[in-house]
Amino acid sequence: MQLQAVYGFFPAQSDGDALVIYDLDGSGRETVRFEFPRQRKPPYWCISDFFKPVSSGIVDAAAFMGVTVGPA
Repeated sequence: MQLQAVYGFFPAQSDGDALVIYDLDGSGRETVRFEFPRQRKPPYWCISDFFKPVSSGIVDAAAFMGVTVGPA
């Protein structure tokens, strides 16, 4: 078996129920926007609630990883 993994930390901010991911070059250019659902019962959490909002002016970080297993 061949195990492989890759991970990275990306600049991010929340915008309502969306998580905004920015380019790594520091330009502030939006690379991708993930829309997440909000829970239907209290406390109505959404993944974006755990990141600094755009209105704060503070850029947070989001970690992503990919893992694969297969024949060598």
